[in-house]
Amino acid sequence: MENASKALIITAEILIGVILISILVLAYYNLNSFADSINYNIQDKNINQFNSQFTVYEGKTNLTAHDILTIINLVNEHNLNNIDEIYQIKITGNTIKNIENIIDSEFIMDNQDKKYTVNKITFNDKTKLVKTINIIECR
Repeated sequence: MENASKALIITAEILIGVILISILVLAYYNLNSFADSINYNIQDKNINQFNSQFTVYEGKTNLTAHDILTIINLVNEHNLNNIDEIYQIKITGNTIKNIENIIDSEFIMDNQDKKYTVNKITFNDKTKLVKTINIIECR
């Protein structure tokens, strides 16, 4: 009889140990997925914050040379800091040539009476960052 009760106590202790280990493993996986969710939200916020620098101009038809120069400088600064081709931003459109060689004061003086629009912005499917910005002159 004594051996049977000791066997039951040992079995109960093992069962409690298995339950505790299971609870700890479950808690670990839940905390890990929670941390992944937080990291994803932070990354998504950073992407949206970066893209908003450019999307704020999309569809506006009264952009000045100063606005265009701001966009160009943001793009050039970003491209200098991100040499990997997948992160590069390209400016397209038929009104601005030699974007890399634009001198601030000359561009503003030559285009101060013109109005521009950012008619289309595309995004990289992989990075979700701005990929191209199409700028055209309003007529």
